[in-house]
Amino acid sequence: VGPINRFDDYRRDLNRQRFDPALISEGAERILYGYAKIVILSNFLTEGVLGDYIATFDDPAAQHVIYLEIVQNGLNLYFQFSGYSDIAIGFARLLGYRVMENFNWPYLQPNISAFWRSWHISLSRWCRDYVYSVVVAQTRSPALGAMATMIAIGLWHEISLRFLLWGAWHGIGLIVWQKSHGWTTRFEQALPESALPVLHVAKVVFTVHFVWLGFVILTAGTPGAALETYGRLFGLID
Repeated sequence: VGPINRFDDYRRDLNRQRFDPALISEGAERILYGYAKIVILSNFLTEGVLGDYIATFDDPAAQHVIYLEIVQNGLNLYFQFSGYSDIAIGFARLLGYRVMENFNWPYLQPNISAFWRSWHISLSRWCRDYVYSVVVAQTRSPALGAMATMIAIGLWHEISLRFLLWGAWHGIGLIVWQKSHGWTTRFEQALPESALPVLHVAKVVFTVHFVWLGFVILTAGTPGAALETYGRLFGLID
């Protein structure tokens, strides 16, 4: 789950370790924050309230029901994942260790690259240093580096076809962003300033839905089941 703490940071804190009431207070507050995410936002609101609302619909294969389940899964995964990280960070503070942040509002990011700089930050940075940088240095190809990095992140979670495909999904997303970033930036610069907030919201909505649709690959279990879910969601299958 993370955060993945680097050894040099651990050794630094080990050498400086001392009783610090401020760290204990910060740690206790962070642990409480994490449990609030898990118990209230995830278990009660997302799984409970939203889950009960989804269960009121008669047709579980209807487009709106599938969409709500995708949203539910995306929210629940974030609240659980970041909540566990908060607890780990807080507990480390109690012991005098400053573990790095692992999430930074990933669902509010305007593109897939910014998302991965904000989601599971410790793993993303590790793979950037030990996978992306190495591949790009050898091949001079940022696209190949992005794909190798995301496949490594996928297989880090689980060595399986579904996580391989999920990593490739995000690898393709990063490559498309790399290739289109220049002209989209020029397009934004040509727009009137009044249109920029609307464009930013549209980019955030698009990015978070790209991420949530990627999670279908994991929750469906098999590529065939994932394709069926996509087909029903977009009205291609009755």
